[in-house]
Amino acid sequence: MAERIRFYTDEQVARAVVDGLRRRGVDVLTCQGAGLLGIPDTDHLTFSTDSHCIIFS
Repeated sequence: MAERIRFYTDEQVARAVVDGLRRRGVDVLTCQGAGLLGIPDTDHLTFSTDSHCIIFS
């Protein structure tokens, strides 16, 4: 069974983009939702990798 693609967005991605993706059934985790606002880009990359998400910034 194929896994579903998941996205992780940093704070640069507009809320409207996230909402639009979610309305279309895309699994999107935001840095706000993960409690990771303001962290360095390298930490966003590490988090997205550990969470098996494609980073979208």
